[in-house]
Amino acid sequence: MPDGTEKDVRSVVDLVLQCSDITKELVQQAMRDYLQQNQDKSTHGKTSLRKLAEQSNGNLDSIEVSSANLQDFKETAKKYDITYAIKQDSSTTPPTNHVFFATNDTDNFKRAFTEYAAEVSEKAKTRYEIPREQFKARAAKIEKEPRQKEQVRTREKQETR
Repeated sequence: MPDGTEKDVRSVVDLVLQCSDITKELVQQAMRDYLQQNQDKSTHGKTSLRKLAEQSNGNLDSIEVSSANLQDFKETAKKYDITYAIKQDSSTTPPTNHVFFATNDTDNFKRAFTEYAAEVSEKAKTRYEIPREQFKARAAKIEKEPRQKEQVRTREKQETR
């Protein structure tokens, strides 16, 4: 199946072959049709919140994603061709990210979100994080232990006669 650019080239060649008399109006109409066709294509992936609202006619939904899991979410959204916008909320500690998506993409988004949630829960099981207080206690314990000096062996040359 030909891709988009090959399809465009074929349509232009067909247009030229079919029309021996190319008029100004015909070229203008062909350009209008071509530009309109390109504008109708919707993009997938990260976009601005304004463009997302325009594409979805204001029907947006959102979820919260932590900064640590944002990259995992982006990879999953790319896999499912989801158009989304990210807005960071700095008023919370730690800052959270609100991911907005069009509600007409809910079926795609549900599949992507269930996969993303499974990945996050799997990482949470395998990741072991030490609380800060426990980390400080371990560091203090290591500082109290005396350091063992490394002994360096040197070989002296023996004189042979």
